[in-house]
Amino acid sequence: MKKILVLCLSIITVLSMTVTAFAYTAINGPANEFKFNKVLSMDKDANIPAATFSYSVSPGDAVPAGNGTVAVKAGVGTPIIADVVYTANEAASSSMTVNTSGDTKTATKQATVDLSGCSYTEPGIYRYIITESGTNTGVTNDPISTRTLDVYVQSNTDGNLEVSGFVFYEGTKTDAPSATATTATGKSEGYTNTYSSYFLEFGKEVKGNFGSLDQYFEFTVTISNVAPGAVFPVDISRADANPIANDATEVTLAANPTQITVGNDGTVTQKFYLHDGQYIKIKGVSADAKYTISENAHDYTSSPGIEAADSSDGTAHTDAVSNTTGVSANTLTGFTNTKSAVTPTGIANAVLSFMPAILLALIAVFGIVFFSRKRKVNNNN
Repeated sequence: MKKILVLCLSIITVLSMTVTAFAYTAINGPANEFKFNKVLSMDKDANIPAATFSYSVSPGDAVPAGNGTVAVKAGVGTPIIADVVYTANEAASSSMTVNTSGDTKTATKQATVDLSGCSYTEPGIYRYIITESGTNTGVTNDPISTRTLDVYVQSNTDGNLEVSGFVFYEGTKTDAPSATATTATGKSEGYTNTYSSYFLEFGKEVKGNFGSLDQYFEFTVTISNVAPGAVFPVDISRADANPIANDATEVTLAANPTQITVGNDGTVTQKFYLHDGQYIKIKGVSADAKYTISENAHDYTSSPGIEAADSSDGTAHTDAVSNTTGVSANTLTGFTNTKSAVTPTGIANAVLSFMPAILLALIAVFGIVFFSRKRKVNNNN
């Protein structure tokens, strides 16, 4: 009996040594990383806004193998994803590609999933759930906030473990992948967020028989509730770049700028100068921005709006000159200034009305004198 017990203990010891001898060495290191796209989509005329996107990672649920599927393990360790940051008016670079197609422009960066803190000790598929978040002015986040990352770990010909590949799925995946399919369905390249923006166009029309068509009027535009540092392009193609004062009482007029930059308080105030038939268009104003437009009307009667019949582009500019709830569409507005005067009636007109009679009387008197003198001359002869 003792011999049998000793024999069993010996077998157990050998088996234990065998398992230890073939145990995998845990793998980790900076080379184990995965990248996915972070896309910011916007109107072609908009500048890149300031925006930050953050990510959290949690283990996905384990899924047992089924008929024709491979088991999935819950992710181990803590993958790290650094924030993806866009800066206001950022230009294309090696870290950000910018493409324009039709009316849409996209700015694409890459987010990196760092797996260096994850130790894998067995071959298999390890699942993680990635969630994106970000609260950025004017930016609508991807409608699906989660992605699923499956990390494939296998043993190589040397008997060591290595990460052999990744599959990135849209949403939260809860089923096991196929054991035979060479192409996965439902894959994702990353997240796409949309920066919504609109243009703010305003103009000047002058009416009345005393209205000056070349007199400049000073406009003051204030835009608020936007991201600090935002840069809005300004189209001055239908205005003068360097307006010149035509009234000796006016100070020198400033140039109309081709872009304006929002301050740290999320507000920008800028002056513009327009005369009759001129227009300014501020582009890329983020959704929910608030604005107020006022003018120095001098001694004109000012009324907001420009009717289509009086607009140089044939479009009515009759939207409100102030919006305190936030823009959600392109804005067309402006001011119509009127100065009229009527020539007074009275003595001047009365005198003018008698001028024909007076002239006839003078002619008659002249005739009488002329013929009287002629008759006297004839009588003397």
